[in-house]
Amino acid sequence: MESLISKGFGRSGSRRRELMAKFVIPQGPRDTGALEEALDSADRGNKDAKDSASPTQVSEERGAKVKRKFFDKWDQTKLLRLLSSQRQQQKDTKGTASWPGALVKTIDPDQFIPKETIWGKPPGENLRQTKRAHWWRRSAEKIMPPLGRGEWEMLKQLSNGGQERGEWKIPERRTPAIPLTTSAETGAQASWNWEDYALKPAAIVEKPKSLKQQRRTGQKDSSPYGVKDRDRKLSARWFQRAYSRAWQLTPTMSQDPNTLKYSFTWGSVQSKLPPAAEHQLEIFRGVDQKGRKVRNTPSS
Repeated sequence: MESLISKGFGRSGSRRRELMAKFVIPQGPRDTGALEEALDSADRGNKDAKDSASPTQVSEERGAKVKRKFFDKWDQTKLLRLLSSQRQQQKDTKGTASWPGALVKTIDPDQFIPKETIWGKPPGENLRQTKRAHWWRRSAEKIMPPLGRGEWEMLKQLSNGGQERGEWKIPERRTPAIPLTTSAETGAQASWNWEDYALKPAAIVEKPKSLKQQRRTGQKDSSPYGVKDRDRKLSARWFQRAYSRAWQLTPTMSQDPNTLKYSFTWGSVQSKLPPAAEHQLEIFRGVDQKGRKVRNTPSS
């Protein structure tokens, strides 16, 4: 059931991959100045390609051409901000949530780039890109993509007990099918029928009483060696805790209209401790905040 909740809200599976594919798409230039700068850089690149000096120079430039990686098409600033927020969330929910996979430890894409190669030279740009691609590939597996505000609020309501009402209410299990045989036939079948065991395999004869078929047929194996079905009823409190754990792994994203910077809000668990009773407060009377006994000074 927890696996279904995780896949349904995009914490794993194909839904998570769909959310990630939409999340990594860059937004585009922030304003008119950024758009003009991007167009000017593209024009300069086209002009430099046309004004090549000689065929030998063209071949040398082609040999040293830097290959574009997959992460060059991503909005790296937005992804790094989410990784930073997720790392802090993992620290805050260390005892209340179970994060799948490895935790986010660093947000530096140049983590695996060496200072120099085995020949004592600084690494080339292709090597840098390869090491960055390795880091982004590992980090992308850890990212929890954000949900829309509406779906995130719905998950919040479920974590607060919303599964007890409406369409999220747990359906009741159907009653077993009523047998169509009469009581006389049922009594005859209740006695051990050796002919079935002689003509058929035991697995076929005892199939209606197997653990997988007990809930469907309603028949129980009362023999000493029969497998007893365990109670699989999930309480409303169990669902509330499962939704709460999923909510702590789920962010929602908002963007500042002025700075166009992204901020992420994560689900959290608020402690609902009851106030201390009168007899429980007796132990704290006569001591200060550090637990030291307060001395009563004589009044003059």
